[in-house]
Amino acid sequence: MDNTFDLLELNQKYRMQIIALRNQAINLESAIGENEKKIWKLCKHEWERDITCGQDSLLRSRCSKCMLWNHSFMYQ
Repeated sequence: MDNTFDLLELNQKYRMQIIALRNQAINLESAIGENEKKIWKLCKHEWERDITCGQDSLLRSRCSKCMLWNHSFMYQ
């Protein structure tokens, strides 16, 4: 059976893996954002109303080609 020291060491290893994965997720989200900015500029958007949005929602339309929302502020 593992002793206390081994378990503490294992937990520290897990914590370091969690930190690395969080950093990777942050970097990937940033890359997605940069790609969406480029897509916003390149796509010849065809807007369609999104019926799942509420009446008071600012985001009511999505492009049927690139799936971005019709809200340029999000992609600046």
